[in-house]
Formats: sequence, structure tokens, C-alpha cells
Amino acid sequence: MTVAVDSTGVIHVAGALAEGNPNLLYGRCAGRCDQASSWEIVPLPSVADVNHVPTIALTDDDRPRILFASDLPGSAGYYYLECDSECGRVASWHSVRLTEESPESNGVANPRMPFAVSGEGAAAFAYDDGFGMYVWVCNSRCAAGNSWARVTLADVYSYAEAVAFGSGQSLQVIGRQAVRNSTNET
Repeated sequence: MTVAVDSTGVIHVAGALAEGNPNLLYGRCAGRCDQASSWEIVPLPSVADVNHVPTIALTDDDRPRILFASDLPGSAGYYYLECDSECGRVASWHSVRLTEESPESNGVANPRMPFAVSGEGAAAFAYDDGFGMYVWVCNSRCAAGNSWARVTLADVYSYAEAVAFGSGQSLQVIGRQAVRNSTNET
């Protein structure tokens, strides 16, 4: 599960359940969040796995955006969801499937995926697949699949760690590179 707090203090969460269909959830709490009755939970009509933690981010005007992945047969890939109003209603959420290949999984879920939303509503996420490191970027109308573009950032042994938007919509990506030890040991 990932958490984002909006400008008014409302808590937004995204999570995936290990069982059930649908198993991707959005939650919202405006106060007294230690009580279950204070939470509005929306089961979203998308299939996520538990190896890739759904990651939530908010626009400057507090609209939720979720990036999630699935390695499940028939639904493999990365997905983007957004809601602009009445997010407690399933029909208010719009989804786009960005990739169709199965995301890499190392068996241990990362605490969040490298995902960010800019103040102007652009979105981006970075990922690696063992053959390279990539970033998917959308400047506007992100619920439309043709609004996204994939950019290759690095070759093999590069791993995406974080992504953020800077001033002027500049995109900042942090990755790490693993270099094979080339020394011969006897």
C-alpha cells in the first residue's frame, strides 16, 4: 500500500489484495482515520498483483493518480488510473494499459514504484526489465493511451529507483547501475 496526503490533510491510499476480484483498492479518509468507518474504500475494476505495489500520487489540486502493474496471465503490464472527481464511485476512474509485457519481479515487493505527477498534471514512471531502463511520460490527457511516450534511458544492468518532476516540468530520474566484477580471483 502507498499513501499520499492532500493539501487539506485528507489521506489517500492505493493497495492490492492478495485474494479477490477486483483486487486493486483506492481508499480515502478525511479524519478520524483510526476508525474503519471513517474510510471510503473503492474496489477498482482492475487486476493487480501483489509483487508490484500500486503507487499513488496527487496532482496539485488533489486529484489521485495510481500506477500499478500486473504479472498475472491475460493482464500483464503497467497501468495508469486517474480520477478527477467523485472518486468514491468506480465509474469516475479511468484506466489505460501502457505495456503488455510482464513486469520484472524479484519476489520482494518494492515499497513503491518510481512514479510522479507534476503540478500541471503530467505523469511519469520509470522501470527496468533486465535489458534496459525506461521512462514513460505523459504531458496531458494521461487517461488516453496515445498520450504516453516511452523513452529508453539506459542499457542493461540499470535499475530505476525514483522519478520526480522539477520546475518547468523537467523530469528527474534516479537509477543505479550494477557493474559486473571484472577481477579474476584465484
